[in-house]
Amino acid sequence: MDKKYDISGKVLENSKVMENFWLIKLECPEIARIIVPGQFVMLRLTEQTDPLFRRPLTVSRIYKEEGVIDILYKVVGQGTEIMTTWEPGHTCSILGPLGNGFTLPASAKNIAVLGRDTGIGPLAALIDQAAAKGVGVYAFLSSKYTELLHSFSFLEGKGELLFYPDNGAWRCGPFMTKELERVAGKIKLDQIYMGGLCDFCPSCSLIKNIHHLAHRQGINAQISLDQYMACGLGACQGCVVELYQGQDQKSRCYKRVCKEGPVFLSWEVVSNG
Repeated sequence: MDKKYDISGKVLENSKVMENFWLIKLECPEIARIIVPGQFVMLRLTEQTDPLFRRPLTVSRIYKEEGVIDILYKVVGQGTEIMTTWEPGHTCSILGPLGNGFTLPASAKNIAVLGRDTGIGPLAALIDQAAAKGVGVYAFLSSKYTELLHSFSFLEGKGELLFYPDNGAWRCGPFMTKELERVAGKIKLDQIYMGGLCDFCPSCSLIKNIHHLAHRQGINAQISLDQYMACGLGACQGCVVELYQGQDQKSRCYKRVCKEGPVFLSWEVVSNG
């Protein structure tokens, strides 16, 4: 069984990036030392019963030696609104690490990552990890918020970063695909990663294009799925999605995003046809 901790974490920083986007830095040594990019934690927001459930949040940066994690979050309701009131020194219950994260092949020389808005967060942790191992990174990052893209400027120098501001209609998807194909035409990619591009939607054209590109290249694409979840432990089965069961795609099955995911291989999500 994978090790999990339910510990009291301390807020070190909690600042507004722009509009509804915030970045929180939490001290939680036991979790920080074993969590991997793409995994998530569940935060208890109050000792009261409203809101009742913890909030699942993906980690955006990991500082193992310091025992600290960063989380980029968007204010979308009561729970995340409560989080914006937390000041340095505030403590909260943190459960994690949870789910399956991204895997970086030991032999990887070059990877590509694609993300949008808060989906850039877990990819930032992956870029940190890859760069530290000398892996070449090609990052395609999009948002309708230019300021949000600027907040990831710390990634510059860790790979080739391409930022795509858009108007919120997600019209930059085809441009990202074209640029990725250009890179794949000149560099041997060992893996492609996608984070937070949309809610669970296997018909998304970008997901399809990336899957087929990876298939042609003979490599894997890993996709992090966004899905509402309550318990984060797989018990309530509220985040179940229908996926392909084998790489031959002859059968389908149901999997829990919080337990078997949130990271899946693209062939589990998208048809090979």
